[in-house]
Amino acid sequence: MNVKIYKTPNKFLEENEKLLLEKEAVSQLLLFNAINNKEKKCNPDLLFGKVSDDTNKAIILFCNVIPYNLIIYGVESEFHKAAITELVHYIIDNKIHMKGLNASKFICDTFCEYYKEINRNSIFTEHLAMDIMELRELLDVNLSDGICRLATSEDTNIIAEWIVDFAREALSEELKIDEQILRAEQMIEAKRFYVYVNTDSEIVSMAAVSRQLIHGICVNYVYTPKEYRGKGYAVSNVYSLSKNMLEHNQFCTLFVDRNNPISNHAYKKIGYKIIEDNYDYRLTINE
Repeated sequence: MNVKIYKTPNKFLEENEKLLLEKEAVSQLLLFNAINNKEKKCNPDLLFGKVSDDTNKAIILFCNVIPYNLIIYGVESEFHKAAITELVHYIIDNKIHMKGLNASKFICDTFCEYYKEINRNSIFTEHLAMDIMELRELLDVNLSDGICRLATSEDTNIIAEWIVDFAREALSEELKIDEQILRAEQMIEAKRFYVYVNTDSEIVSMAAVSRQLIHGICVNYVYTPKEYRGKGYAVSNVYSLSKNMLEHNQFCTLFVDRNNPISNHAYKKIGYKIIEDNYDYRLTINE
């Protein structure tokens, strides 16, 4: 097995984009990071690479973009274990800083186990267990009374508050409201937030589009306050948003909590299908 590090994310894309596009929704985190940083030069905190066999056939592709997790995408599953152990050696031998790991469950387990064998002071903690879902064709859905519309500047404060609530509830993260007001303003101006308004003219649910891929787009920030749940507002909003997105994209994709069967069922009603799991592990080192 051989580890290759690219000089730029663009060079990484030139050589590996075709492989990434074979399962674009599964590889989306890696693909988006490469697209988003393609004009930059790689360094230890902006690392793009692959592990290949002796014939230069890619087994795994990866990136480490600080402050985000190391992302690993498996290409040839038969040789994942050998490629992952090679990557672990490279990261430890070259003292590459990593915050954590995003990958399939098998890759995460293999990586974490071997990393801890070499560095016995390391602790990996599961932060999120997600499923990647993909939508290519909408199913018929009975929508709740109301309308889906683009968010406006007048919605900024409520969306910022809901971003904080969403992060706390879905991601176990605490965000500062002032920072999220700025984020909400930027995303609203970019026409990325959608809200659902009921017949009483109340905003009852939100959703956004974030990662624009080559052929698809990612839906996120799906949130409905507790007092409005159980009325189909989230399904109606995501359905309407997804319908709009499919006019210009081949597919929509989203990440869902594997431990939340209610939301998973709701997305399946729309036509989303689970295509892969994706886990988020955080790394701490006891000195």
